[in-house]
Amino acid sequence: RDGRDAAISGWFQNIRLKGEAFKKEHPNLNSYAELFVRGHWMPYIQTARSISQSAPKRYFELRYEDLHANPEPIVHGMLEFLNVDAHEDHITQCLNDSAFERCSGGRKRGEAKQDSFYRKGIVGDWKNHFDPKSAQTFMAHGGAMLRELGYER
Repeated sequence: RDGRDAAISGWFQNIRLKGEAFKKEHPNLNSYAELFVRGHWMPYIQTARSISQSAPKRYFELRYEDLHANPEPIVHGMLEFLNVDAHEDHITQCLNDSAFERCSGGRKRGEAKQDSFYRKGIVGDWKNHFDPKSAQTFMAHGGAMLRELGYER
């Protein structure tokens, strides 16, 4: 997942769960963006990718954005990776069971609900929330990885 979108999800989840205590610790998005990219996103991506080098048959990498854009072949690939029957009916069931509308209680993607774990369900929401300083901070620490993953040129 684009780390900037993951940071926005984390930002809103922390506000939802920790409220004012979180806002005191991170009074602005830039503060949180730096913590997130350096302390979470980059180490997690690097660790997962290093494991893929030593155990490639135990690693399946996908982009959340690709799952949104064209879910059927991604779910098919995941099921095959897990050695689970990738029959069309199973793919449909997986997609229906995990649909944002179902998980969010009936909201459509893009209909935000700040107090829900399933806040908005869209790709690219970071563009609606990052200010130039937050974007610059994220790029300074995670730009190379964003490019490697195909999120930036």
